[in-house]
Amino acid sequence: MSPEQVTEPVTGSLDDELDQFAAVFTILGSLHYQVPDADHLHELLQMIDEWPLSRPRSPSRMEEGLQMWRLSREEAESRQVVVADHDRLYGDSAVALVPPYESAHRNREGLVFDEHTLQVRAAYARLGLAAPHLHREPDDHIGLELEFLAQGCLRVLDAREDGHADESHQTLAIVANFLRTHVLAWAPSFLSRVSEQAQTSFMKGVALLTIATLDEFDRCLDSVT
Repeated sequence: MSPEQVTEPVTGSLDDELDQFAAVFTILGSLHYQVPDADHLHELLQMIDEWPLSRPRSPSRMEEGLQMWRLSREEAESRQVVVADHDRLYGDSAVALVPPYESAHRNREGLVFDEHTLQVRAAYARLGLAAPHLHREPDDHIGLELEFLAQGCLRVLDAREDGHADESHQTLAIVANFLRTHVLAWAPSFLSRVSEQAQTSFMKGVALLTIATLDEFDRCLDSVT
């Protein structure tokens, strides 16, 4: 995460909200995927009070996640400790305590690369996107699904700026469908488990902020789709 990704709080217009969601999903997606280097981790924790979506409809839920990050800063949790917790939770180098893949949670046998993975891949392709490690890593990692939401928001903004109303509506519909058909079908329960199982305040904060942001995004889309 870099300072350029943090912008001003939501002012109320759809464009402003989509810009905020794009920033937040980009940041959270990257944090679920891997822990940033020590400098960026420190930088992030120094900018908590500038967090996008600082005026959400459900402030208590968002604040709970930010409070975890404040606690992480106060406790001076090291990057090494956060990396170990991320590894323990998501299985970066061993068996995952809470697998970060949609298919692992929606498949009865807990398998990855199943029909849900292929459905996610097809959804990405509708916006001309693809997972970075195609065929080598499941496309339905929580970090990648959040990044897809971020990219979708940016595509909608670009279409609106160019005056392409039909394209913006179609893209927004793709994003809303993906959110409700895929992300919300598994992520809330997954993220609750991450919050419960995390040993660091930082990773608890990542999970709680993601839950709150998805809830806010769903509310936002309800008003425009």
